[in-house]
Amino acid sequence: SPKKPIHHFSEGKDEKSEKKLRRRYNEAIAYVDAEFGRLIRALEHNKALQNTCFIVTSDHGEIFERGISGHNTPVLYEPLIHIPLIIAYPNQQKREDIYQPTSAIDLLPTLLELSGASIPNNMPGISLIPRNGSSLPERDLFVVEAKSNSSFGPLRKGTFSIIHGNDKL
Repeated sequence: SPKKPIHHFSEGKDEKSEKKLRRRYNEAIAYVDAEFGRLIRALEHNKALQNTCFIVTSDHGEIFERGISGHNTPVLYEPLIHIPLIIAYPNQQKREDIYQPTSAIDLLPTLLELSGASIPNNMPGISLIPRNGSSLPERDLFVVEAKSNSSFGPLRKGTFSIIHGNDKL
């Protein structure tokens, strides 16, 4: 990774310890990837993928730079908010890549459309099912980091971001 300035929310991790943590993380990802391969091969072998919607995603990314490691940090750098989202649906004929920012709130409308159910007009989010190569509508997406708050109390502390296209504030 390119060297980046230490952030004032740094945990004091030096470059050597960041590299060690990154290597451990990459090893864990390689293990999970191999296990997903086993699962997909088993589903293919049992012909279960013909009627299965397969979704892989996460609630956050990880960061190993600027003296910060992991995801328990108030910063909203790209390594933390750019998460994987892979959707394979029954009878999908080809791969479709979406390069526009999406949100976790898009999962429910996507699943409703895949299941043949109607999407309520007042539901936040949009379906991510490709429409003949057309792009998703441009919209604002919001990111909130509020892990230090109680799950049972009001939101008192957090980091907020708005994303519009390739711009982030």
